[in-house]
Amino acid sequence: MKDCEFYKFKLIHKTDYPLLNNVDIAIVLTLEDSKRKFEDPVLLNLARETYLQINKGYKKCNKPGVTDSVEDITHAYKNVFKNTDKFNNVLIFEDDAMYNKKYSIYHFKEIDKFISQTNFNIYSLGCISINFPDLKDHRYIISQLGGAHSIIYSKAARYKLLNTPGYHIDTDLIYTLDKKYKYKHPLVCQTFPVTENKKIWEDDSEIFNIYLNFTGGDKSIEPFWTGIYYLDFLVYILIPVIVIILIFIFRK
Repeated sequence: MKDCEFYKFKLIHKTDYPLLNNVDIAIVLTLEDSKRKFEDPVLLNLARETYLQINKGYKKCNKPGVTDSVEDITHAYKNVFKNTDKFNNVLIFEDDAMYNKKYSIYHFKEIDKFISQTNFNIYSLGCISINFPDLKDHRYIISQLGGAHSIIYSKAARYKLLNTPGYHIDTDLIYTLDKKYKYKHPLVCQTFPVTENKKIWEDDSEIFNIYLNFTGGDKSIEPFWTGIYYLDFLVYILIPVIVIILIFIFRK
């Protein structure tokens, strides 16, 4: 991986016993002047090596085509995609990612087994999405994805996304992929405080903001994330109930 005028890479952790043996490397996206510290021992030990990608930021340098924080984040992702072409599976964190201590680290081993046996493009360790209605441990995502803070990308997915235009990394670029999965529990989460990035999209998310304020998701990952995943479960229940009701109605 090569440093450039916009980004620098820094190795922050190595382990011989990663929780995800089938992930080659982890990259943490952070800003040069960020006060966030990526120190969680669980997250640092998911891959054999964990690097920071330190972003100088679009306000401090002239990045072609970058005029706001959303475009800057997308540019940062694409720089990772460009610099990891020799690796197979790559885990990309945003620096606000947090391990959800409600769940055992054993679950990561289940994910590791799955990605070793499955042809996938991305695997999220925690996101907001609509999924194929079943109760499998590994859920197939059929919608746009909210929350790109902790995702495993295959080599094929990174190549495609590097060459795909789009504004938001999650709702525009990742949306173009098929074979998107997530785990049954939100293992890695983020809070949603007021930031420059959030100000750009929050006006279009009134329902989300109501739920966010109700659950305190701007300051704490729980109960916000558990509530989001319970909604998945309700979908699985409601769909067959609605089908049964419709069958009953049309039989009359």
